[in-house]
Amino acid sequence: MRVLWLREGLTQKELGDAINVKENTTVAMILGMEKDGLLTRKRDEIDRRKMCVYLTPKGRDLEKKLMHIAPEINEAATKGISKRELEKCLMVLHHVSENLQTIDF
Repeated sequence: MRVLWLREGLTQKELGDAINVKENTTVAMILGMEKDGLLTRKRDEIDRRKMCVYLTPKGRDLEKKLMHIAPEINEAATKGISKRELEKCLMVLHHVSENLQTIDF
């Protein structure tokens, strides 16, 4: 969602690339968020094959509700974990993500 708060109108593929998720997973995620009224998809005016993703007012309003508590959530989630441990964890998770990208479901 944060990606769309920063830059709307991305194609489904661009959104998937931005969050490092395969396109079929991105589509499933988009459908769920669309069903919840958080975003909408519109055909690209130039390339009608592409679908662009836009936040609805409900999706846009979530930024105000969630972003001010994000630092508190991050602090609670990482309490007692050293910077080195967090860096290692992120490195491992990135590696896991890369491994999963090679799987064709």
